[in-house]
Amino acid sequence: MTTHKPEPPAVGDEQSYHAPALELHNEFPVPSLEEWRQVVEKDLKGADFDKKLVWRTHEGLAVKPLYARPDLDSVQHLGGLPGQAPFTRGTDALQNVAEPWLVRQDCVLTDPADANATIRRGLERGMTAVGLRPDDAARAGVDPDGNDLVGRGGVCLHTLADMQTALEGVDLAAVPVAIRAGASAPAMLAMLVALADAKGLDRKSLSGVVECDPLGDLARGGKSRAALDALLNEAHAMAAFAAKECPKVRTVTVDGSTYHNAGASAVQELAYAIAAGAEYLRALTERGIDANAAARSIAFNFSVSTNLFMEIGKLRAARTVWAKIVAAFGADDAEAQKMVMHVRTSCHTKTVFDPYTNMLRTTIEAFAGAVGGCQSMFVAPFDEVLGKPDEFSARIARNQQIVLREESYLNKAVDPAAGSYYVEALTDSIAKAAWDLFREVEKTGGLAAALKAGTPQAAIRDTAAKKRKAITGRRDPIVGTSNYPNPTETLPKKAPLDGAAVAANRKAHFENCRAGRDEEALAKKLAQLTDAAREAKPEAVAIAAEALAMNATIGEVLAALNAAASGDAESIEKLEAHRAAEPFEALRHRANSASERPRVLLVPMGPLAMRKARAGFCFGFFGAGGFEVEEAAAPDSTDAAVKAILDSGSRVAVICSDDASYPEVVPPIVEKVRAAKKDVLVYVAGYPKESVEALEAAGVDGFVHVRSDVVETLSALQDRLGLA
Repeated sequence: MTTHKPEPPAVGDEQSYHAPALELHNEFPVPSLEEWRQVVEKDLKGADFDKKLVWRTHEGLAVKPLYARPDLDSVQHLGGLPGQAPFTRGTDALQNVAEPWLVRQDCVLTDPADANATIRRGLERGMTAVGLRPDDAARAGVDPDGNDLVGRGGVCLHTLADMQTALEGVDLAAVPVAIRAGASAPAMLAMLVALADAKGLDRKSLSGVVECDPLGDLARGGKSRAALDALLNEAHAMAAFAAKECPKVRTVTVDGSTYHNAGASAVQELAYAIAAGAEYLRALTERGIDANAAARSIAFNFSVSTNLFMEIGKLRAARTVWAKIVAAFGADDAEAQKMVMHVRTSCHTKTVFDPYTNMLRTTIEAFAGAVGGCQSMFVAPFDEVLGKPDEFSARIARNQQIVLREESYLNKAVDPAAGSYYVEALTDSIAKAAWDLFREVEKTGGLAAALKAGTPQAAIRDTAAKKRKAITGRRDPIVGTSNYPNPTETLPKKAPLDGAAVAANRKAHFENCRAGRDEEALAKKLAQLTDAAREAKPEAVAIAAEALAMNATIGEVLAALNAAASGDAESIEKLEAHRAAEPFEALRHRANSASERPRVLLVPMGPLAMRKARAGFCFGFFGAGGFEVEEAAAPDSTDAAVKAILDSGSRVAVICSDDASYPEVVPPIVEKVRAAKKDVLVYVAGYPKESVEALEAAGVDGFVHVRSDVVETLSALQDRLGLA
């Protein structure tokens, strides 16, 4: 019997050709979750399913190997749509499609003119928002006369002239500006307003954020500039002024990076950030600002790590929890309940060594930020932790965002994570865990009270210790640092800050600004500022802007504000920022600074497969500490092994064999090596449980294996070798 196969129409034939429908799904049965689990448990051969396959995160969440529709039965946010409460799916119905997230780069170049050149170059090449980080002197609100903070960490923005130089040629009516102001936030807002006035711009055309975050400043530094109540009065004055004069500028910022960089989990970062937001809402509403207006004055910053799905879930959960809190404060305006979210790639995950790998990390982090639904993003240059970024690294960082927007089509999809059983369940789990932790903070009286009691610090310290243990044990690898290191790599050269030259430049600049100014009129204006600040009047910002226009310095403005503050400054245990790779980098720096790089000789013996596997493991293990590792030719006897060790001149030898061979081959090697050269250290690759005691009695100095803490082991070895 023959069958007729339809022929496709000829080119130009108006008849449409329809291939026969393929319904392959009917040919295969659909297994249930129970059936799948039965098959998996059979393959586990009696091992516990939860212990073997369920991943426990640093957040305390259980992540299953498979998610399905039943996992969403208890998820409450699924009914929401993009742009609708609880805003899990985004704050705009067409988020990133109608208006993609802002591409922001934070400029940290010391000289305002250099900063301006970098900013203008960025705006010509895809940047859509400007970020400015004042130097440490300006952020602390002190004039750089005779202190070592000048030029460190950012742009010298000490006078209105500095701000004018840094933002020369920038259309402030079209380009949002974000100022990472630190303790000098009121003065920085005044400086931005004074600049708009000098340019003849309508203040209402300004947009962006001036980051006033007194709780974050306290947590990071351990000390506040003034009493917390006085700082919250300043935050109120800034918010009230901005609501009237420049409503598109948000003035109160919650910086989740404070907790992230100290080693917090995603849940802790979110919970403490939300708690800070609630504290600010409470402070603003108690001082007379409407709940809707108070919420619209607040913005959030979050750091995003390489834990892709966890970070996507964190950002989606943040909007959900924040909307719930704002509503609880009585804000019934849907716009007020929407979280304004800026994200930056994590500093915590970046490495000094193998720095180009940071590009891969920031790509993952930027992807998470975009999919998570941020409104603006800063992708840090790959060499951020080495020093001031150069044009190459800044360009790469900028283009990473642009590629994600334009070539990866993330500007064509609304909430691309929606519908994933895993992401939806993870989002819900993070939201619930963060909400529970937030409620615990509230029970103690709010975040300020909790920080004074040291509760968040202790919790984050505990999480950071667990993370560090996983990293130093190489269970959580850092590619290029803890795993697959290149001990002989050459790092990019960065010129150190010439503090003396910067100080001299600043001194000349200050003398020029002070020359010819009306000191008597300025003194009256600063006294007027103190009076307005003492009564927490919003007019204080306008008065500060007038003082800056009269060539007042940032230090003089802050001194006037400090004079209005009553009560004692706060002092708490600060949250220490650190990077995950630092323990390994300390080992590498120590090895690099030695007059001769410490060397390790691997001596492979016994069965080929085992000796090769263990030698390969040791290359990475010792290389992570900056040791130069070489492998000897496999000796055919213990005498040959001894000769190889002695001839190498290395003070560290590692025998790489199988557990069964160690009791026979290691003791005679140790005995003969020590007889010829007492200071040679002999290690064994692996941990042969049954012969450990005997090998230690024979003189073995240690064992390196998958359960070793690499940093502890190699630090002790460097001590024994006498490295400085």
